Amino acid sequence: MERSGSIATTIGVVVNTALFIIKHTVGIYTGSLAVISDAINSLTDILTSFAVAISFRISRKKADPKHMYGYTRAEPVAGLIVALFAGVAAYEIITAAISRVINPTEVLFSWLAIGVLAMSVIVKALMSIYHTKVSKQLRSPSIKAIAIDGRYDSISSAVALIGVIGVKYFPLADSIAAGMVALFILWAGYRIASENMNYLMGGTPDPEMVNAIRKTAKEVRGVIGIGAVRPHYVGNQVHVEIEIYVDEKDTVTLVHKIQEEVRDDIEALEGIEEAFVHIVPR
Repeated sequence: MERSGSIATTIGVVVNTALFIIKHTVGIYTGSLAVISDAINSLTDILTSFAVAISFRISRKKADPKHMYGYTRAEPVAGLIVALFAGVAAYEIITAAISRVINPTEVLFSWLAIGVLAMSVIVKALMSIYHTKVSKQLRSPSIKAIAIDGRYDSISSAVALIGVIGVKYFPLADSIAAGMVALFILWAGYRIASENMNYLMGGTPDPEMVNAIRKTAKEVRGVIGIGAVRPHYVGNQVHVEIEIYVDEKDTVTLVHKIQEEVRDDIEALEGIEEAFVHIVPR
């Protein structure tokens, strides 16, 4: 499983490096800010992939006396780094786009630029699908952040493509497209940041998981009711505190057995690392 995560991040570095070199070269040749902005986006993706690769390795380290619950928070931190890079890239592109509108620069209509951006749309869409699949397998928020970023990269490349085509008929189309690319990057960064802040601040998982926890505990023989259920994120994994009601006439041995069975069944659910079961006699 860890190997598939390492492969995913390595592929991300290689593909984004190739896209950056190609788009930057074509952008300089044609003078297209839309193409250059898309190249800058690919550059941030390279930095992002390195950050994710490092965090992914750190998060897989075993717990130790200094970090009793392991290193799973490393991945949400990497997700925030992704969002930070996205924000910086968006700012730089918007600044350049405004400057181009105020001081127009001639942009060459180029079939080469059209071909490169069309290729980028397809490649980034395929990469997003691939990273989404890996992130679900590993429950990795940092790789999921790459997948989300890739989805918006594909859309931003499509917008840049429209700008490059439109410059033949409307000179400012290139600058407008570059500004729109920046907005897509900014929106992707916001989504990634908000989700990973939820992980770091111990947010509650979705209602489906909470319901699954309740249902699982209730199905254990000897449980006569469920009290408070308090799941929260520790990194990208979930810890759960749950109260179960048992018959006050049950023996200590039986109650202990019920408690262990509830704990084991909950921890067998996908995404849950640890369950703390509190007994309430009724």
